[in-house]
Amino acid sequence: MRAQWNRLVQLWESAQVELHGKYSTDRVLKLTQYARETSYLRAFAVILVTPLPCLVVTVLADPSEGVAANKMFFVRDHLITFVLTFICINQFRVSLPILPYPIWRAFYHAVWISGLCAGVLYGLSRSFGFPFPFSLMVVTPPWVTLISISLAFEWVKKIRETPGAQNVVINVLKVWMCQVVLEFIYLPYYYIFTTLSDRAQTAFALFLPVIKLAMRNVFARTVVHLSDEMPEVIVFNVEVFNALFVSCCMQNSPSFWTTLELMLIDIGMIILSVRDMEKIRIGLKDLEQRIDERKLGSDCNSIGNASVGNQASSTLERTKILLEQGMKSRAKTSSLELVRVASHEEPATGLTRPRKKVGVMSLVTKVRNAHPTAKHTAIRVHPAAESSSKSITAVNVTGAAETAMKNVSVNVRYTRKVQRLLYLAEFLLLLNYVEIVIPLVFCT
Repeated sequence: MRAQWNRLVQLWESAQVELHGKYSTDRVLKLTQYARETSYLRAFAVILVTPLPCLVVTVLADPSEGVAANKMFFVRDHLITFVLTFICINQFRVSLPILPYPIWRAFYHAVWISGLCAGVLYGLSRSFGFPFPFSLMVVTPPWVTLISISLAFEWVKKIRETPGAQNVVINVLKVWMCQVVLEFIYLPYYYIFTTLSDRAQTAFALFLPVIKLAMRNVFARTVVHLSDEMPEVIVFNVEVFNALFVSCCMQNSPSFWTTLELMLIDIGMIILSVRDMEKIRIGLKDLEQRIDERKLGSDCNSIGNASVGNQASSTLERTKILLEQGMKSRAKTSSLELVRVASHEEPATGLTRPRKKVGVMSLVTKVRNAHPTAKHTAIRVHPAAESSSKSITAVNVTGAAETAMKNVSVNVRYTRKVQRLLYLAEFLLLLNYVEIVIPLVFCT
């Protein structure tokens, strides 16, 4: 029974994408700089102002009055499509810096693509009725086609001329297709949910966390080339869609139990993620004590008392120092290795022949060959008087090397745990932000 439970826990943890990533060294250093230089007031202002554009209210007419009375609906649709198109094209621009795409051309393409899509929706509404059912799913294929045409117009020739560009384009296209697939999953789900009875809705709501978990893993396996950006990609795609449709289902379900079920599922997922983060945090305490008790040089001796600006030293500052020391050590080792290789490859110059190094075993072999009777006798090699001091020195050097290796091992384990903890903390921070902001905006 215990073995089955352990397998179940391992299966669950393997499906949690937030447990399988870590910050890169460069991202940790940038985060440390941001934490040191950014004030709390500015960070709070960014968090507060970011969702405000979503609260802009557009007055719409009664849908029963038809297309003529709902021109503002199509104006709003045109504006939303323009923003989505510009963001999509800009996503390609940012992901493919090796291929030029001027910002003004991205703006131009977004204008005419959104105009054509709004025209298609207007024509369908005039022909089949307003509001047109499943309009987002119907207009999405033409929208994808038009964006693909604009990208091909800009980049087909340049992709052929740029080595390695084709693979990067394929990776970005896979991310884009995952974003499009979300529409074709959640919209039919919501339609089916609204047609069910109260008891059936309570059971059908259990599919929402399953869909979210599956799409998380799909995105994680699609954006493996964006290890540092993976939390943002997953949260602002999968989690935003999930939070939006959870809000829709809660609002349109008269059942108290369905609402309670959805809330408890979200709370349970957050508790499990916090538990995983707490396990990593506890593992840092022992390593921090071992690092602080050890002399790490002048820089690390000042970790406990140093302050950067007006902020006290922290785990982030300690990790920054250790990562920078590791980078310097690797750079020094690489330069020494290059010097060693270069010295071995230098040809002998001058008239003097290079001296050969003769080992002890080769001397023993020569003695045995010179005296055949000595092959069956023991040969005692008497070292020089100073060899004993050399052996003691060698033992001391070996002990120092082992201590240094242990110190390096502690440093590496500590920095890796911090990198994992930061990755998980960012994931949970963005997740909780979305889980709070989306329902508030939707209800407003």
